[in-house]
Amino acid sequence: MHNTALLSVLCFQHGHTFSRRKRIEMLLNDSIFEFNVSLGGKTSMDVTKPGMDKAFGIRKLREILSIELGDMLFAGDALFPRGNDYPVKTEDGVSIQVNNVEETKRVIETLLASGAISTSSSNCG
Repeated sequence: MHNTALLSVLCFQHGHTFSRRKRIEMLLNDSIFEFNVSLGGKTSMDVTKPGMDKAFGIRKLREILSIELGDMLFAGDALFPRGNDYPVKTEDGVSIQVNNVEETKRVIETLLASGAISTSSSNCG
């Protein structure tokens, strides 16, 4: 995954705007067919094998922990079409758009404080 790290550095160091990163994504998707390229939040791009995306990870987590997708909550900053978090949005679980780690933390703290979610691990096998 050195290519992903390199793309992240290039996009961040050169201050690439969303439209420039989108162009880079399209060029790479048109030239390396054995991989999928997607925008990864605000500064990076993900380069993965087809089908090996965050939705795959969520399904594997469900399988391993015996948790229903409807009982999961996913927070991501790239839930837009072709964003690296978008595949999770197409699953049955709940997804929340966030802007950064701090916002993710606030969302989780708010849900815990409201009782909407708990820290109980009784569903984790």
